[in-house]
Amino acid sequence: MEYEPKPNKIHVLQISSNEKSEVNVSNNHFSAPTQKGIYYYSYGAWWMDEKKENISNGDANYAFAIEVK
Repeated sequence: MEYEPKPNKIHVLQISSNEKSEVNVSNNHFSAPTQKGIYYYSYGAWWMDEKKENISNGDANYAFAIEVK
């Protein structure tokens, strides 16, 4: 994201065949599966308040798909 400040909490889910699994994100990157197919993702980002616990100052959610050939 080219937005300042950057979100301080993210969550990525991979959804395929009605199964959901968390995706490991390292340094704002993750790897695509190696097996052929279409994969759906849910990406959530939050700007959590650093002084007040469980308070969000904003959020964004995205959905996208990739096809591995």
